[in-house]
Parts: sequence; structure tokens; C-alpha cells
Amino acid sequence: MTRYQFRVRSANVLFAVLVFGVLAFGAVERWALTVVETSIMLLALAWVVRRAFRPFPIEWNVFAWPLLAVALMAVFQSLAGWSVAVYQTGGEALKWTALLFYFLMWANVLRDESTRKRFSLLLTWFGFLTAVLALVQFYSSPDLLYWFRPAPTAQPFGPFVDRNHYAVLMELTLPGALLLAFKKGEKQLLYFVVCGLMLASVTVCASRAGAAIVAGEVIVVALVTLATGRRFRQSGRELAKVAALLILALGLAFAAGTRRLVDRFEGLDKDMNRVEVALATWELAWKRPWTGYGLGTFQFVFPSLASFDDGHRWNHAHNDPMQFGMEMGLTGFACQIVLIGLLLGRRRPKDVWLGNVAPLAAVWAHSFVEFPFQIPGLLLVGLALLAHIPRGSTQRRMPKRHEPTSRDPSSKEVAAL
Repeated sequence: MTRYQFRVRSANVLFAVLVFGVLAFGAVERWALTVVETSIMLLALAWVVRRAFRPFPIEWNVFAWPLLAVALMAVFQSLAGWSVAVYQTGGEALKWTALLFYFLMWANVLRDESTRKRFSLLLTWFGFLTAVLALVQFYSSPDLLYWFRPAPTAQPFGPFVDRNHYAVLMELTLPGALLLAFKKGEKQLLYFVVCGLMLASVTVCASRAGAAIVAGEVIVVALVTLATGRRFRQSGRELAKVAALLILALGLAFAAGTRRLVDRFEGLDKDMNRVEVALATWELAWKRPWTGYGLGTFQFVFPSLASFDDGHRWNHAHNDPMQFGMEMGLTGFACQIVLIGLLLGRRRPKDVWLGNVAPLAAVWAHSFVEFPFQIPGLLLVGLALLAHIPRGSTQRRMPKRHEPTSRDPSSKEVAAL
């Protein structure tokens, strides 16, 4: 097996783990998370064995530093007794270690251009098929997951127990689909229909923040693409065509129904207690700023130390930035700041900004009113998108005449080096 073949097969396994993590209720249950962690560790072991017998380069990715810091902090909290629930924090240390390996393997296999393009297509179609599943499931059996599992105290949509988490999945996958739709070609209409159904599913799921963020993504991608695309500036016919396709996509969303979403916005005042929870979490964070209470311990700490009691059990803060700060102290805040700085601190191609950076920034913004970073399935998608960002600050250098091109069979092996 050549290096290129090994990377391609690794990419297939990693994508299968991603799909499983999403479809298995976001891998929030212990059995699903165990399958995800075991699969990642076994694949990482295969990489170690492969490298031992047939050495090949493994590159470090700069975005891995914040992930490493989170995993190490969880280990220190467990070993030093800083955590108020050592067993829970130990489990989080294992999870984030597996996610670190998962990210590094993605970062290495996505160095090949053909694998990058294939990943983008697969992720778009996976998002579309999940949207179709969610719509069919909602209109046929809205209170059941996969038509058989009840969720009486939840608001399920698609494979997720919480409709907001489904909206986050669309936030991650829709911009890439829009980029494909705005590329001139015979499949342009097909991709706009794909985008329209994905947008419609977010409207039906009635996630307020999700609907607002997805609408913003559509507007940003459309405006930037139209403003920077040469063919759109030169051809009024192309501009009219794209405008018509965009109207079609939005029409599909409104045809699916907007009543539930409107009702959700009218009941916005019912969720204002999340602001109180966020403020209480902030106060808790500054009571132990250096060590934190332990990664994954919010559900144990908040009920006993919160400054108010509204009668509800809060397993998460519905504000991930604050929750990470409470659980890990200043390390939790620093990791977020460093990651944002790394994302925004370099010049990148337009498609990378729109297809990778913008979705990740959108989910981070959504995390101020939800907890997407506590859902392993969503982390798998987000980390794959993060690994998909090419290294360097400029476009990939075109091969010279004496270098093998994509038509040369040996170029695949060169690209994998």
C-alpha cells in the first residue's frame, strides 16, 4: 500500500467516524462516544505502526495547539485533584485526546488536493441528506428520533435531540454547498436546490439563532461571491441567473413553513434566564481562575454554587465560552482567544474564508446562546473543517513544468509527501 493509498483509506475511515458521530444522536451517549473514541485510537495506532515499519512524514498543524492545551489541562486537573469530579474530567481528557488525534490525522490526509475536493463534496451531500432525513422525519413523526425512539422532554430534529444542534450542523455545511452552487457549471441548479432544502430544514427546525446565522451566511457568501467574481461583473445574464437561483432557494425555505420559527421569536422572553446562567457562570469562573472546577463538571458545580435557582437542572451553561472558562479557568479563555487569532491572523483565499473560517466563526457565535462544543458529533465536523484550511497564507502554488501534474500517476504519491 502506497502512502497515497494509506492516506485515502484513512480519510475514508475518518469521514465514516464523522458520519457515525453525527447520526448517532451527535455521539452524546456513552456507547456512541466510546465507538468514536475507539475508532480514532485504533486508526491512530495504525498510523504509528505504519510509520514504524514504513516511515513517512507526519506534520504538526498550528491549530492543534489549543486542542493540546485543552487535553493537557484536563489531565492536570484529574491528576492534581483540581477537578471536583475526577472521573468526569478524566473522561473529558480521553475525549479531547482522541479529538486531537482525529484533527491531526485529518490535517495530514487533507494535504492532498484531490482528497480536499472529495471531502468538500462529501460533506455537502452529507449535509443535504441529513436535511432530507430531518424533514421527512419531522413531517412524519416529529416527536420521535428515527421513528422509534421517543424524546418526551426534548425538542428533536434530525439525528439530534436538540433542534439547535441540528441548526449548527447546517451552519457548518451550508456555506460549502453555496460555494459549489455559485460555481458556473451544469450542476449549478442542482446545488442551489440542495442549498434551498438545507435552508428550509433550518426554517422548519425553528432554531432562532440558527435561522439568523444561516441567513447571514447565505447573504455573506452571495454578496462576496457576486462582488468578487469577474464573470458576474462582466455578464448581466449570469447575474440574473444567480439571482433567480437564489430566489428559488429562499422560496423552498419559505414553502416549508415559517410559522414555528415566528412563534419561537415571539417567545424570546421565555429564555432570558440563560443570561442569568451565563452571568452566574462568569462569577464562578473568577472564583477559581487558575485551576477551574474541572472539564465537564458544570452540571455538578452549578446547582450547588449558583447565585439563583429557577427550578431547572442546567447540565450546560448554554454559553460555551463561559462554560470553558468556568471549567478550565483562564486556560479555557486563552485557548479560545488563541484559536480565533490563528483563524483570523493570516491572509487566506476567498473560498477558505467563506467555506471554512466563516462557518467556524458562526458556530462560535452560536455557542454564546447554546452548547455546540459539548456535542462530540458537531466537534467532529468542526475539526474536520478546521483541518481543511490549507497551510500558508496564499493560494497553493501551481506546479512547474518539470513537476508532475495531476495527470501524472506518480503525482498522487508526490502530493502525499
